[in-house]
Amino acid sequence: MWARFRWLAAVALISGAGWLCGCAAPVPPANDNGGTSGSPASGATDPIAINVGTWARLADAQAGISWNDLWSFAADNVLLVGGDATSGRVFRFDGTQALEETIPQVGPLNAVWGFDDGSAVTVGDGGGVLTFDGAQWSQQMSPTPADYLGVWGADPTNVWIVGTDGGGPVIVRLDTSAGGAGAFEPFAIPSIDRSVDALFDVFGAGGRVFAVGSGGVILEFDAGRDSWRQAATGPAANEGFLGISGVSASNMVAVGGETTGRISVFNGQRWMTQIVSVSGPLRAVWAVDADLYVLGGDDGFVAVFNPLINSFRVESSE
Repeated sequence: MWARFRWLAAVALISGAGWLCGCAAPVPPANDNGGTSGSPASGATDPIAINVGTWARLADAQAGISWNDLWSFAADNVLLVGGDATSGRVFRFDGTQALEETIPQVGPLNAVWGFDDGSAVTVGDGGGVLTFDGAQWSQQMSPTPADYLGVWGADPTNVWIVGTDGGGPVIVRLDTSAGGAGAFEPFAIPSIDRSVDALFDVFGAGGRVFAVGSGGVILEFDAGRDSWRQAATGPAANEGFLGISGVSASNMVAVGGETTGRISVFNGQRWMTQIVSVSGPLRAVWAVDADLYVLGGDDGFVAVFNPLINSFRVESSE
């Protein structure tokens, strides 16, 4: 099972074992030229303008079960997706406890996305795709047995799914507007200037859609040509991107890394990538506002990032 998870605003922090806690001291990011980037010079001492509040335990996963992603419709209506070694599992937190949902048999689930009408889609290993219509979960027959790692949709009629087939990245689009069986549309992977095994996440805003993956690659969907193309990400984008979020077509953030963290900011024209001197990768990001992104990493690492002034601060999750 691919390890990835998402934090939604200040709802909770969860992973395979449940609560995440503890973090290291903050350090400023560096720009593509190796120096500190942005203004002010040091993100370690400059406060974030918005208070993200207090982190609190939401729930713990059962023994042997991982929760890989979540979606919050409300504080008392949170979907948690994951599974055990062979099967997908979906739980719903009702404000007090996480209760398991009845779903069709699929492999472990890796990502979930919800919509304003209460519907949702979750994707996972072996081509697993489930849709929720507000009342029940239905299985969608994927055109490929690929492991799906990320999902995003502007609405239920336009859902992007990314992942890997074991040899390279996979992109498909799903339209569930007709109800029942959805219509899948596979997309060709464009020419890429580096080795890419997988795409881990996908996100869109303001008509722009991006997918991020291994090797520090970021792909953008060209709606006019109905195809994908590689975006320039700079020399610091030399380790994989694992998550992406944003608030507009000119304010998006991708995170990742392997040996150390990577943050890349999109200003509407280009991606600008920085190396962040934290141990291990940044695995997830969620945009609360244009000047407040919540970032997550290994061993309970949580930070907040302001892309407008390039300010980075580590949070306490204890």
